Amino acid sequence: MQDWSEAELRSWLRSGWSPKGAALGPMADVVAESLQHLTDADVQAMSVYLRGLPREGSPAAEFKPAPPAQMDLGRQVYAKHCADCHGDQGQGRRIADEPAYPPLAGNRAVTLDAPQNVLQMLADGGYAPTTPGHPRPYGMPPLRQVLTEAEMAAVATVIRQSWGNKASAVTEQEVLRIR
Repeated sequence: MQDWSEAELRSWLRSGWSPKGAALGPMADVVAESLQHLTDADVQAMSVYLRGLPREGSPAAEFKPAPPAQMDLGRQVYAKHCADCHGDQGQGRRIADEPAYPPLAGNRAVTLDAPQNVLQMLADGGYAPTTPGHPRPYGMPPLRQVLTEAEMAAVATVIRQSWGNKASAVTEQEVLRIR
């Protein structure tokens, strides 16, 4: 979150939404039950604190493009199940000028070294909290029962290796670990 502006982080803490992502899973509950009720001063203080934390992490793994067959399958799955909401170029989508679906292009949760976040979202879906700042959140249905392991690995790989994203390909074995 150090790469987010203070305004983006304040929005996310208070509403569960920012142009860089949505609070989903357990974090959606935290926003709904707690963070949305903080004072402006508290949200500002949390934003300053979080942005000031030292960066952690290891050097990025060497980028290796996925095999063409995996990318082709992933593009087909993305076109069928993802593009209507997240856009043909992973740009996200607004409805009636309100945020609806977060962008996948440049999304840190998508490009982390370990692909668990993107795989959990594909498998279990996700629903942002309803807050005054984001009163009509849109959700993502789970695809666990719809996609095979090969399809899930392929679409995760396309998301991680398209629109400027440069993260490792996802294997079927990694998908099986979350099932």
